[in-house]
Amino acid sequence: MAATITDTLKKDLLDDLYASYTGKLQDGAIPAVAPDNYYIGIGKAEQWQTVGVPPVPNPSTNDVNQFQSSLQSVKKVQDVSYVIPRVNWSSGSIYTPWDNNNSSDTTFGTLNDIVGAYYVITDQNNVYICIQQGISNTGVVSNSLNKPTGITSEVFETGDGYSWKFMYNVGVFNAQRYLTSNYIPVERVPSPTEVGGKPVAELSASRAEQYILQNAAIAGQVIGIAIDSSGIGYPSNTTISVLVNVQGNNPTDVARAYARTDNNGKIFQCIMKSKYNLNEYEFGAGYGKTTWALPNADSSGTGAGAVLRPIVDLNPGGMGADPRNDLNSSALMYTARLVGNEYEIFNVQNDFRQIGLIENPTKDSAAPAPLTSLVASAMKKLYINPTNVDKTTIGVDAIVYEVANPENQAIVDYYQEVSATEAIIHCHQTLYTGWEEFTNVDGTAIQIGSNTGTSIAPTTGPMLRYAGMDNFSGEVLYIDNRVPIERDANQTEDIKIIIDL
Repeated sequence: MAATITDTLKKDLLDDLYASYTGKLQDGAIPAVAPDNYYIGIGKAEQWQTVGVPPVPNPSTNDVNQFQSSLQSVKKVQDVSYVIPRVNWSSGSIYTPWDNNNSSDTTFGTLNDIVGAYYVITDQNNVYICIQQGISNTGVVSNSLNKPTGITSEVFETGDGYSWKFMYNVGVFNAQRYLTSNYIPVERVPSPTEVGGKPVAELSASRAEQYILQNAAIAGQVIGIAIDSSGIGYPSNTTISVLVNVQGNNPTDVARAYARTDNNGKIFQCIMKSKYNLNEYEFGAGYGKTTWALPNADSSGTGAGAVLRPIVDLNPGGMGADPRNDLNSSALMYTARLVGNEYEIFNVQNDFRQIGLIENPTKDSAAPAPLTSLVASAMKKLYINPTNVDKTTIGVDAIVYEVANPENQAIVDYYQEVSATEAIIHCHQTLYTGWEEFTNVDGTAIQIGSNTGTSIAPTTGPMLRYAGMDNFSGEVLYIDNRVPIERDANQTEDIKIIIDL
């Protein structure tokens, strides 16, 4: 049994996730519920069971539990954007015309769904959709040799026979936050009357340009005509009639096309232009689902067997009105930037192996409340007197335990000497150490590797003092297992999490 969910459902789910973070719907309206708090967390300092080989994450409750157990610190998600897989324009490559048969599942490559991608990004960070493929007079597909550079609302042709439509430029702000070697950000710029919208004069140059293009979009255009069967015996430049069910469609502008044929009269390409006017594309407007196309027998006189499929842009507003629809976006990127130790909240003395996305965690306290701070530690703190402790012999990932009660133990994330009489062991407990509470008595003997210290009991609260965040709180939405990643006080890391449906 073969089945799939549609891009419509994917967009609905993504829009719900986006609204959950921003507090706004796709059209800029405020939803009925307040935005949720999303955090990106890092953790898992201890080795994988097979050293150096991260296991494939399992979406089970057990894997979620283990991720939460080893969590070190979290930082609030700073930005969210819709994204698409990155395809760089490259001279000599083949690109495929946009087709409403494509979806978010369409893959590019010789052995994939289509040979070449239907969109590209150039080295100027301009994003284009391929409208027409370059094809020789013998029906051979040409390589793309001329980089698209136009930035108007009109479809334009390059010297290699390819035609392109400019969609938008990835501006500096979005490039810094979302543009990676694998993904391109894509957005719809809200109007000034929508929540979050600004007057055009207050937008950046790239977003102002995109907003103007959005408003220039034309709904119901016939972007192209696909050839499902080429037929035989058609003369060159056979005109094509684009027909409609009058009750189901109401074109406001007529689409026109003509066919290119080979020596046997087989149709190998349809051009969205009248053969009487080869300068302007004639995509028409107002076409709908019940549109079909036929070679015009009056002009051809001969020829039979061609099966043509009009490619009608059925996305609301037309091509360019919302690039997320035209480019079949089915992914969101959540980002956070870690700068050094983030005010001594993030560990820079140990490594980490897991990254996760957590929704609505709470503070770690006797009376939990929603976590809203920018950063928070998920590590417990055990205070000891370091007088007889040699910190150079304390290894990260060592076990710390009570001498008299060795079952009371935890894993060391890092050791911090505060003064000559006070030190903090930042630590966590897991399924393998157990979650026994340490004895809440001053002077209890504590073993850390070959060192023995004595505990300093808190005035109030448990011996393993509260972290900033309850690591078992919130909903874990994403887990990424990695090889060890070292951190440094002078290091800045951009963490980007992709939710791809």
